[in-house]
Amino acid sequence: MTASRRIVPNKIYHLFKEPNVFVVKGNSGIDALLPQLKPGDWCFESLMWFLTWRSAFNYVKRWQYMKARGINYIVMANSAAEVKRCKLLKIPVRLMPQGQFINEHAIPTAELGRACQYDAFYAAQAKPFKRLYLAKDIENIYVLTYSCPSDKNGNNDLSLVEPKLHHAAWNLSYIHDESLVFELMHSSSCALALSKVEGAMWAALEANICGIPIVSTKSLGGRDRYFTSENSRIVSANSQAVKGAVNFYKLNPPHPKIVRESTLDLIKKDRQATAKYFCSDVLQHS
Repeated sequence: MTASRRIVPNKIYHLFKEPNVFVVKGNSGIDALLPQLKPGDWCFESLMWFLTWRSAFNYVKRWQYMKARGINYIVMANSAAEVKRCKLLKIPVRLMPQGQFINEHAIPTAELGRACQYDAFYAAQAKPFKRLYLAKDIENIYVLTYSCPSDKNGNNDLSLVEPKLHHAAWNLSYIHDESLVFELMHSSSCALALSKVEGAMWAALEANICGIPIVSTKSLGGRDRYFTSENSRIVSANSQAVKGAVNFYKLNPPHPKIVRESTLDLIKKDRQATAKYFCSDVLQHS
């Protein structure tokens, strides 16, 4: 299974029949799926965000509800830490990172030796958890933002959220055209991933598939699942460390195909494990 590009929140994916096997992500998606489920069906829920202890109890209730109705419910975790938490709470869980379902064929690879307009690219909501201030020392940065306050002309104004990034370039309105997003990634020496807690972070994975290396801080949520020494650097959560890693990639650009292939090598291992699990543990119940 691959999505058109990524797993879309609140969309229902019907993978198999006899037995019915569904994958879903997001509360609205679960609410829409529940009336369709019958005893013997399988429901796999992909985590949108790192599984905190508070949110974990919602999954306990969901599992208990489905178990009572004879429905097989499995949480699809993005990280080993989430698997551990689920097991402690007796929630059925599989380490099945959502990134393995990305459609790499829809994502173009950057050219080696391309001219980079920006030192760094950061796809980030205009929210505190994205820690935009850690990018303040990067002189030439593009921030692809959303959920951003507007200026008097109705355009996104990132400086209202993070004044330390007043020098950055950003999108004035939401960009719907995926090809333009990939062009921005290709126009950058690297991409950033600076949150402390998040989900699997599709944007970081998409950048790697584009052949763009990642500068990341340590995080919870599973975005480092496909990081390698060839496609990323994990640095301390301070602006000078982030700037130093960005400058490294600016001066030492890795081959985009190596960045992409090192990422896909790990993705393919997860895909093989998932396929084996479905064949041996799920479809055998039919």
